[in-house]
Amino acid sequence: MRFPGRDALEFASMLSFAVPGTVMGIGYILAFNEGPLFLTGTETILILAFVFRNMPVGIRSGIAAVHQIDVALEEASITLRAGAWTTLRRVVVPLARLALLSGLIFAFVRAMTAVSQVIFLVSPAHNLITALILSWVEYGTIGRGAALSAVLVVTLVLVIAALYLFTARLEPEQEVGAA
Repeated sequence: MRFPGRDALEFASMLSFAVPGTVMGIGYILAFNEGPLFLTGTETILILAFVFRNMPVGIRSGIAAVHQIDVALEEASITLRAGAWTTLRRVVVPLARLALLSGLIFAFVRAMTAVSQVIFLVSPAHNLITALILSWVEYGTIGRGAALSAVLVVTLVLVIAALYLFTARLEPEQEVGAA
């Protein structure tokens, strides 16, 4: 779907991938350490960091899926007097949902294993497993770090398997021999 400012939005969304995670983490600290939006040390800053750091994956995945949808389907929907919102909700999103879910899975795994950006944003009240693994290894308790790493890997495998089963249920079943 074409709309004004689409190219600028795509470019702006990809900027968070171009900037290293350490620079992004320090940038969040400098931006939200004082003033009206004091977010340093809160879970809100962690959520913002994950969303904006991983947003390009979902956007690119969605754009690739939308480009594969035949324009005739959107035109048919508009011909049948469906509005833009209805066309998006009932035609485009159902056809692109598997690509969007795969982008979500990738973003989830990336967020769960992120260190470079969030190492600056964690606090004792809101610690993350990757920061905890790193601190245990730094303090010489490598066994604890390895055990927690194994827990992280098992958790990721279970979540990915659950999402895979969920997406497998969303795919339409193909009849054998159907053309």
